[in-house]
Amino acid sequence: MNEHHINLSSITDNISDYIVVIDNNYTVTFANEAADDLFIYNSNDVVGKKCYELSIDSSLPCHKKDSSFDCLFDKVIRTAKATFATHTHSLSDGTQRTYEISASPIKRRDGEVLQVIEVIRDITARKEAEKALLGHQSFLSSVLEGIGDGVVVLNSNFEILSANKGYLKQVGKNIEDVIGQHCFSLSHNLNKPCYLAGEDCAVNRSFSTGKQSAAIHKHRGNGSGPIYVETKAYPLKDSSGNVINVIDVVNNITEKYNLEEELKKRVTELEEFYDMAVERELKMVELKKDIEVLKKKPEKLEI
Repeated sequence: MNEHHINLSSITDNISDYIVVIDNNYTVTFANEAADDLFIYNSNDVVGKKCYELSIDSSLPCHKKDSSFDCLFDKVIRTAKATFATHTHSLSDGTQRTYEISASPIKRRDGEVLQVIEVIRDITARKEAEKALLGHQSFLSSVLEGIGDGVVVLNSNFEILSANKGYLKQVGKNIEDVIGQHCFSLSHNLNKPCYLAGEDCAVNRSFSTGKQSAAIHKHRGNGSGPIYVETKAYPLKDSSGNVINVIDVVNNITEKYNLEEELKKRVTELEEFYDMAVERELKMVELKKDIEVLKKKPEKLEI
């Protein structure tokens, strides 16, 4: 047994995760060196103690002290199957740590569980980072939802990763009908990126150049007819400067576009009218000149 532990130690002492082996009487039979940071005892003093003494400083097994506690050891003993859970423990100094624990059975040939090996990983920092990230994402979502324009986040395959209410209103769809869809399918009813169909694509240009870009498109509306939009694409880069996603801000400029088109039409009509009026004025001037010439010619007397 000692030789077995020596060999096990030579392997597990180089692993940063905490590794403990517990027999079916809740007694710790092995702990690697990393476990020194988990318990108030060193790894040699841990051996021979009950696991519940070490983890929650209790005289009773965890699930007997608190029936709601998810005891992995007890579950493995009962089912003879590996299991996994995340636990939060309060340490002696009052701080709380979150651990990711996987527990697996060590069986005899007849299937009886003799011991349970637990691999324990401290994921406190990761959980705090995830919590902070969720806070940032919540803040970002609230900012995007406050923007009246449509906003989508696209990957390099032009698939929509995120969309705000402004965009959903433009396309007349729910969020679950948009996520994972291609922007060119929703906006242009195309089966290929719009730049391959002759459109000026700001998103494609941002992926290619890594710079902000803009374009004006005619999009399929939400059932009330086509709309004209101004799209502004902003690249999102990783730490190496590679563009990984693009934020596309889609501003509905249909009213503005229609007014500008109407203005262009009026200007064209005025220009045509002006040209016609000038031409007519020139003809009138020529006609007046001809009349004056005729007036100056002597009349012929009839005999």
